[in-house]
Amino acid sequence: MINMTTVTIPEKEYTELQIQAELYQTLLRRLPKREWGIETYAPDRLREFLSEDRVDIKVARKVRAIIKSR
Repeated sequence: MINMTTVTIPEKEYTELQIQAELYQTLLRRLPKREWGIETYAPDRLREFLSEDRVDIKVARKVRAIIKSR
């Protein structure tokens, strides 16, 4: 049996993520079928992605606590 820990996020944030996911699904479904290649990014571009990939401080604390407890 796998023991999984749940991390909660505010409903507003969840709703925004759900809307984004539905939009991506809708857009990707309409594209012609093709194989998606792997793109190589420069270090500066990776840093840009990482700077935008932030979570709320409360969520970050919960995740850190879960990681430390393992």
